[in-house]
Parts: sequence; structure tokens; C-alpha cells
Amino acid sequence: MENQVISDILVAAFEGGSTYWLDKVEIIPPTPGTAQFASDVPGLGGLLDLHFEGQVRRLDRAMMEKGIEGAAKLRGLTVERFYDDHDAVEADVALQLAVLGEVVYG
Repeated sequence: MENQVISDILVAAFEGGSTYWLDKVEIIPPTPGTAQFASDVPGLGGLLDLHFEGQVRRLDRAMMEKGIEGAAKLRGLTVERFYDDHDAVEADVALQLAVLGEVVYG
């Protein structure tokens, strides 16, 4: 899966789709050299800590790929089609599947 796919879906989640449950996103050093934003980090092999409801969960590339694949499957789409059609709500589903293994919120 391309880095841009992961980054774009995380942007949609971090800037809109997941803001109702996600309190803070923290980059775990070292930051991958070309990462400009937190949403770039997992796709480039780095780690994020996601803070919510007094919990902290770590997010990496493999988790995000699994979450995107799971969200696409829920919609009956290929990953490519899911990416082309995703919105903030669908990005939130992908992030929840990546971090929690299921859709808990919303």
C-alpha cells in the first residue's frame, strides 16, 4: 500500500472523522526523515501514540494497512476504490479498525 494512501486517510481521520473520540496524536521519536505531519509518520515506518479516554494506543504502518483493508472490506470495495471514495467518516472507521480492531465509536 502506498504511503500516500495511509497519509491521506489519516489526514481525514485526524482533521475530522475521529476528532470526537481522539484527544491527542503524538509522534514517537525518531520521526522519519521526510515526514512533515503526524499523518505521514506511519506510512514512512514511524510510530504514533493515540490518546483517548485515558488510554494510549500505538499505531504503526501494518496496523493502518490492516485498518484500511478492513474498512474497504466492510464497504465491499477494493482498497483502491475505498481510497478514491473515502471521506472523514470512512477514515474514522479505518483508524478505529487499525487501533481498536473494531468500530467502537460512532
